Amino acid sequence: PEPEWAEGVQDWATSTQYTLSTQSRNQIRPLALSVLLRHMSLQIRYNRSTLASAEGTGSDLPMPQRLDDQLRGILSTNLDSSSELNPAVRYVYGQYLPTLYRLDPEWTAQNIDHIFPDSVDIGSVGLYVAAWEGFILNRQYIGNPDFMALLRPKYLRAIAYLAAGNFATSFDLVRNFADHAIG
Repeated sequence: PEPEWAEGVQDWATSTQYTLSTQSRNQIRPLALSVLLRHMSLQIRYNRSTLASAEGTGSDLPMPQRLDDQLRGILSTNLDSSSELNPAVRYVYGQYLPTLYRLDPEWTAQNIDHIFPDSVDIGSVGLYVAAWEGFILNRQYIGNPDFMALLRPKYLRAIAYLAAGNFATSFDLVRNFADHAIG
């Protein structure tokens, strides 16, 4: 059974017993979300490649810029902080943030404040840190200026959280954060 996250969401953030990366691969909800996001990405690439081959246009067709409503609904439901407090789920959103932006920039922009909550209560800070850790440790950088503009305030808040000791700091986290910041 998966742990309940209603109490003490912050405790895992400074714990080194189980990393969020490990939790995201060993709990059902984060693993299911990860599989869904990976499948969406691969399916769209496959469809694009198949269409390009059939038309003889090469693989330079643009990615679709909108997910269907059912997928949008599933993704939005898993961001509801009143029902989904598992930090490993939020880690997966951070891990796949560049993919989400490529697949549906509009949905990503509309939900960026749910992925990285702006509230300063302990639970929201813990969810923010989880998503940020997934994003930074993933190292899937995209230099899209609109994407970077969307994330600028999130980088600033993450710097404040890092300075306040809200991250279980590791060399990889700090190095990857620096790599992202200088692009």
